[in-house]
Amino acid sequence: MPVWFARSVVVVFAGALGIIGTVGSLAAPVAEGGRGSGGAKVDSEECRLLADVNKFRRKNGLKPLDLDRDLIKAADHHSQDMAKHDYVAHTLRDGTSWSENIRDFGYKENPTGENIFAGSAKAGTAFKWWENSAGHRRAMLNRDFEAIGIGRASDPKSEYGWYWTTTFGGSVENKVKC
Repeated sequence: MPVWFARSVVVVFAGALGIIGTVGSLAAPVAEGGRGSGGAKVDSEECRLLADVNKFRRKNGLKPLDLDRDLIKAADHHSQDMAKHDYVAHTLRDGTSWSENIRDFGYKENPTGENIFAGSAKAGTAFKWWENSAGHRRAMLNRDFEAIGIGRASDPKSEYGWYWTTTFGGSVENKVKC
C-alpha cells in the first residue's frame, strides 16, 4: 500500500555550506493517475501549488516567488527520475545531488533549496504536508528565495504513484508564467 512521503532540505551557500533542515514522515495514501510535467512547462495542478506557496508567503509578510525555467527543468527531472526508478530521495538514482541537479539544468544562482513529496497528485496535499513540517515550511518561507521550479511525475507501478519536487533559488533568471 503506498504512503505519502516527503523530505525537505534547504542549503544556503554563503561561503560555507549550512544545512537548515531535513525531515521525513509517513501518512495515509491517495491513489490517483497522471503524467510528468515535461521541460519548462507547468500544468494547472503545478500552478495551483505555486498559488498556495505564494499565498502562504504573502500571509507571512514575504514576496511571492516567480517560476524559473531552469529550476522547473531541474524539479521536473528529479520528479521523473523518482517516479521512473521508484524511490524518494534528494540524491538522484545516478548519484547526482539535488544541488548538482539544479546546476546541471543551468541555474547558477545561490542560495538554492529543494522540497520533495510523494503519494498524491494534488497540489493541496503536497502543500499542506510541507506547511505542517518545520523543514519544508522553512524552505517555503526562506526570505532569500525569489524563484521556484515545480515538477511532478507519476508512475502507476511505483510505490507512491506521484512524485513532487520544488526547487528554490535566490533570483529569477528565466521567468515562466503559469
